[in-house]
Amino acid sequence: MSGSLAIRPLRREEIPAAVALWRRAGISLTLSDRPEELARLLDHNPRTCLGGYEDGRLVATALGTFDGRRANLWHLAVDPDRQGRGLGRAMMEALEAVWRDMGVVKVTMFTVEMSNADVEGFYHRLGYRTRNDIFAMSKILREDDGPPGTKGDPLARPPDGARDPLDRPPDGEDAP
Repeated sequence: MSGSLAIRPLRREEIPAAVALWRRAGISLTLSDRPEELARLLDHNPRTCLGGYEDGRLVATALGTFDGRRANLWHLAVDPDRQGRGLGRAMMEALEAVWRDMGVVKVTMFTVEMSNADVEGFYHRLGYRTRNDIFAMSKILREDDGPPGTKGDPLARPPDGARDPLDRPPDGEDAP
């Protein structure tokens, strides 16, 4: 069970731990998952980007956003060694409580990858429904060195022209 899980908003200094958790959990990372992009996400959604902690260690995340109309879920992840203990459910319940407090009517998620389709049952048990009447599309608007003001920043790019694995998903398809 999740009795010892402490859930609170993620902080900027925890971004590297979150990225490491997502890698362990098998989440495909893209340009949008660079630290500076995630910092902007936390700044814009300080209440809905949550971390789950056991003994002070980040073991789960649920990145939620709210644009004033709908809420969106990104990167629900639980450390693979702790899966099956109710941590994912606890993270979703905590995030949904924040969204309810904000007056959210509807939650959408467009980021369940086909390679992770087995998770569909988990979301169904939480009350989410698969939509077959819509499809997801995306377009990359920026493939540069980072957000405005960071171009050329050596911390925003790998050193000496090394390829940044966050530039593209592993299969080479464009994904924001």
